[in-house]
Amino acid sequence: MMIFFRASTVLLLCFYLCLAESRAENLSSDYALSQVDAGKVLPLSEIIRLHPLLSESRLLDIELVREDDGVLIYEFEILQSENIVLELEIDAATGQLLREGFEE
Repeated sequence: MMIFFRASTVLLLCFYLCLAESRAENLSSDYALSQVDAGKVLPLSEIIRLHPLLSESRLLDIELVREDDGVLIYEFEILQSENIVLELEIDAATGQLLREGFEE
């Protein structure tokens, strides 16, 4: 019984570490501003101009994250009618929409 408990604990720990390593890194607002100033990412005003849906909806959350491959992405959560939350991932350097989906 004790061997099963140890083995399952080790497996759970390995699973958690794999998940933690594959997650995107959240970046600070100071870092985001430095990247905008350096011209490496588009300012939010430009992203909103490229994607009018962002200004037409209620913005709930926005984050700048670095993916595992180093790409910087803006992640938006916006509230639409009927209390539906839409998630958008936009390439911070180009403004290209990468993914759109509903929050689960």
